Amino acid sequence: MALQRVKMNMTNTRIIALSFAIVILVGALLLCTPFASASGGWTNPVDALFTATTATCVTGLVLFDTFTQWSGFGQTVIITLIQIGGLGFMSAATLFVFLLRKRIGLKQRLVMAQALSVSDMDGIVQLQKTVLKGSFAMEGIGAAILFVRFLPEFGFAKALKWGIFHAISAFCNAGFDIFGALNPGASLMEFQSDPVVLLTLGALVIIGGLGFLVWQEIAQVRSFQKFSVYTKLVLLTSAVLILLGGICERAYSKRRLPPTMDKILLFIRARLAESLSVHDICTHFHLSRSYLARLFKQYFQMTPTAYINNEKMHYAGELLQNTDMNISEIAEYLGYCDVFYFSRLYKRTFGVPPSRDVKR
Repeated sequence: MALQRVKMNMTNTRIIALSFAIVILVGALLLCTPFASASGGWTNPVDALFTATTATCVTGLVLFDTFTQWSGFGQTVIITLIQIGGLGFMSAATLFVFLLRKRIGLKQRLVMAQALSVSDMDGIVQLQKTVLKGSFAMEGIGAAILFVRFLPEFGFAKALKWGIFHAISAFCNAGFDIFGALNPGASLMEFQSDPVVLLTLGALVIIGGLGFLVWQEIAQVRSFQKFSVYTKLVLLTSAVLILLGGICERAYSKRRLPPTMDKILLFIRARLAESLSVHDICTHFHLSRSYLARLFKQYFQMTPTAYINNEKMHYAGELLQNTDMNISEIAEYLGYCDVFYFSRLYKRTFGVPPSRDVKR
């Protein structure tokens, strides 16, 4: 009797909240077990609870690299939580009802309507079917494209697993990945120049982020002028944010050094105590002198030789102020045979001769 009274007093909102809490707790318990850990040991309950929560609530926050921390079983638990969280618990639950061909009662319809943020129960079952079919169709198409992309390079098993996992994760806007198999913690960085992977995942993120109600209206109305205020707002806001984000990223990327340039600068800084030439850099990185000159002009407004000398002068200043080496020794150490040439470069860089900066 007490249990029946509790059930009767449960509002639809409480049922949905309690269902999510149960899913998170079950997921956390499973992730705690040695079966879920890649190391075969028990996982800290707080870490497991956090991971289960962020997967179910599709926030994209992670404490560990998903591939290196979790076993195949653990990854399956995580992607299942993401799918339940992305679809909504009631959508996932009604899937089994549909498969078992059970009748959906009034109470269940009310909860479904609440979960989908729909005020009218007319056609709610059909809407739920559309949500499930549309979700699995989009995820299936995305998984197929990714599978075809990964197959030649990584083989059938990895291509299938990675395709399904990342299609679901992207569509549900979860942010989890298992590309740690290539480079732990690097996420999509290994595919930053791969249009197939990026466009597929990007499209899934956008489509999944629009939401079920927007899909339905686009499919039924097919005229922007006749869309509801909600759908118009979602579409316009999404378009503006994506375009502004792209423009800002483009502007930032122009100032950001490309990976090749980063490697060149590290190469130079590691060889300041050598007689380094432009030819040495071009040979090491298989670049032409003209291309290297364009890179330095674009990012530093100077020639490669001027950049090398500038870096050496700053290093010389540190040596003068922090060591007992004299000017001749520093010049020789940095690869300058002529101490007078070294002194002229130093004065041109800092406006004072090196003798002014010698350690007293």
